[in-house]
Amino acid sequence: MTSSYPTLSKMATRQAFVAYIDKNDVETIVAENVERRNCCQGFDESLAIELSNRLWELPKTTGKGNAFERSAVSIVHQSLNLHPIIAGDEGFWRWLTFANDNELAGLIDWRYPKQENGHARDIYFGLGQMKEGMLAYLWLSADAVFDPSLKDPYSLTQLGDVDIWNSHIVGTDFGSVPQFARAFIRFVCQNDNKPSRKDYRQLAREITRLNASMAFELLDESECIEQINEIWEKRDEWI
Repeated sequence: MTSSYPTLSKMATRQAFVAYIDKNDVETIVAENVERRNCCQGFDESLAIELSNRLWELPKTTGKGNAFERSAVSIVHQSLNLHPIIAGDEGFWRWLTFANDNELAGLIDWRYPKQENGHARDIYFGLGQMKEGMLAYLWLSADAVFDPSLKDPYSLTQLGDVDIWNSHIVGTDFGSVPQFARAFIRFVCQNDNKPSRKDYRQLAREITRLNASMAFELLDESECIEQINEIWEKRDEWI
C-alpha cells in the first residue's frame, strides 16, 4: 500500500455523475481525473471493492431507511479504517462513490428517493457538503460515537433513527465532539424519561447555541452528560 490516497474534484465528480445518469463510461472519467494526495497511512484501493461487496449484502435483509443505515455505519467505518486526514477529505469520498465501476453510486440510488431524472439527489453522491454524501455520512455517524472501551465499540450506532443521526449528530457542531455525541445519543435514547422528538430537537438547538461560548471538547463524557442534564433541567428558560 502506498502512502497516498485517491481523490476526485467536484468538477470531475459532476462529469462522472452526469455520465452515470446517461449510462455512459464513468470508469474512464474517474481514471483520467483521479488525483493522489500524500498521507502517512495511505489507502488500499482494494478496500473499496470489499466495502461495496459488504454493503450490497445489506439490501437483502434491510429496508432503505434506518435499518440499512444502522447496519451500514459500522461496516463503512471498520472496513475502511481511515486516517483522519483521509476521512476529512471530501475528494476521497467523491472518488469512493464512483470507484469500482460506480457500484456504490448504484447503492446510493437504491437508498434514496428518486428525482425527476430517475436518480437520487446529487448531494448524496458527493456534490453537496461532505456530510451530505451517503458514504461520508455513514462514516461520520460511526466515528462520532465509536467507543473502544465498550465490548462492541459500535453499539451506540444502533440507537436512534435517521432524524437523530442526520440532523442532531452528523448535522451539528457538537456532534463532532465524540464524548459529547455519545452523551447526547445516550440521553435521548437511553434516558428513563426519553424526550420526545420535538423536545430533543429543541435540546439540540439549545446545545448548539451554547456551543458558541462553551468548549465541549475540554469535557470528558461524564461531564458532558452532566452538562446535557443541566441544560435539560433549564428547558423552561429556553427562548
